[in-house]
Amino acid sequence: IKRLEKVMESEQNASFFLEYIDLLILTGDYKKALMTLAELKRAGYEADEFQARMKKTVDLYEHELEMYLEMEEPALETYLDLGEIYVYKKRYNEAFLLFQSAIQQYPDEEQIKKYYQYLIKKNIEVYEMLLKTDARTMIYYNLAVLYAISGRRSEMFRMLEKAVTKDKTLAI
Repeated sequence: IKRLEKVMESEQNASFFLEYIDLLILTGDYKKALMTLAELKRAGYEADEFQARMKKTVDLYEHELEMYLEMEEPALETYLDLGEIYVYKKRYNEAFLLFQSAIQQYPDEEQIKKYYQYLIKKNIEVYEMLLKTDARTMIYYNLAVLYAISGRRSEMFRMLEKAVTKDKTLAI
């Protein structure tokens, strides 16, 4: 790895970059591999080989982080990195649920709070878009919950009313 890092300083050779990224993946340094891939993308390297490695690295790192979550007290970085992966994959609801857990463990952590607020807004956007094509009760109900969390009470009541209208078993 060190040899390739030295070569990469002087040469801008895609095959060296790919070899370096492969070694990072093989040694389990997924975060460094992702950061390197992001730097290469900014530098204009977007070949299929780089995209394939990005997908592979994201999937491997996601799996590793999910295993860390099963530990007694996952590190803050585990939540943040896994949340970023979920957002990257447009799995906003999973990221939202992840950060609900993170807030329980790290209630005073500003990064967690900011990310959580972002995910509330993002999930609201997603559910509002879904309503245009899908009018299932669950969507109204989930949107009502998100409105409640974000303090949008009138919209929450409107969505709950629609959910109950569609499914009377939700009425209290």
